[in-house]
Amino acid sequence: MKKIFLLMMMALLLNTWLLPETVFAVSGQNSAGDVDRLAAAIERLADLYEDGRKQVEEDALARKLDTAIAYLNFRSRRIERLEQDLQELRTLRDRMDTFVVKMEETRQLEESRSRSGVIISDDEAEKRRKEHELTMKMMQERIDRTDREIVTVENTIQDLQEEISSVESFVQRNLEF
Repeated sequence: MKKIFLLMMMALLLNTWLLPETVFAVSGQNSAGDVDRLAAAIERLADLYEDGRKQVEEDALARKLDTAIAYLNFRSRRIERLEQDLQELRTLRDRMDTFVVKMEETRQLEESRSRSGVIISDDEAEKRRKEHELTMKMMQERIDRTDREIVTVENTIQDLQEEISSVESFVQRNLEF
């Protein structure tokens, strides 16, 4: 747009310099009117150029804002999904804790039965004790993995919320409310 404006200006100036002297000699009043019209035309061209430049800048900002808003929508949906996953992990963690408590109660109940006179062979008692220890160890490992996964999801959510905050501030600075 700037190049077109400059080319038009050069063409108008070259035409006035290259015109024969006889055209300028027609009349002083006529030539003063031509110069005034030429000045008005140049001013209109300059105004149109400035309006076009402002429109291009506004269009670029509008595209940036559209992109930022789409990004906010995408990240918000992702955070919602991660929060649902986090809630499911916490529920799973609670169930595993409940299971561990029940297993411990079961072990204590079996120990009290064996003390109270229910006769169980030493091999059977050892087998149950080892199964219980193995089950408890596996559950504790699973609980630990779930805890690490919960921390990872919480950190991811926090990172995404920080990204959203910076994009929101850009949108708020550039949108007129």
